[in-house]
Amino acid sequence: MNATIRRAAAGAFVAGLVGVGSVVGSGAASAVVPQGCTTTPISGTSAFSTCATDGWHRVHITCWNWWSASAGGWYERWGNPAWGQQQSWSSCDVPFTLRSWDITF
Repeated sequence: MNATIRRAAAGAFVAGLVGVGSVVGSGAASAVVPQGCTTTPISGTSAFSTCATDGWHRVHITCWNWWSASAGGWYERWGNPAWGQQQSWSSCDVPFTLRSWDITF
């Protein structure tokens, strides 16, 4: 019985080290947009971002508010987080209501 307890404790200790190592080694996500990134609007309705180098990025768009001018006149949308040359997309609810587009993260 004593050997079983020691094995369980050793297994828990090793699992804890692996878990801590993965958290410590991951680092924090960079809040700086990488160099060589572009944002491209599509038909006044959506936009996408892509980067020439490695790094996280997201497209951020604003669209004209079609349901009520009293709600501020526009609303914001963010695309999916993307890495490097992958594309981050976002779209407005109604065609031709794209107001502005930029890249963030």
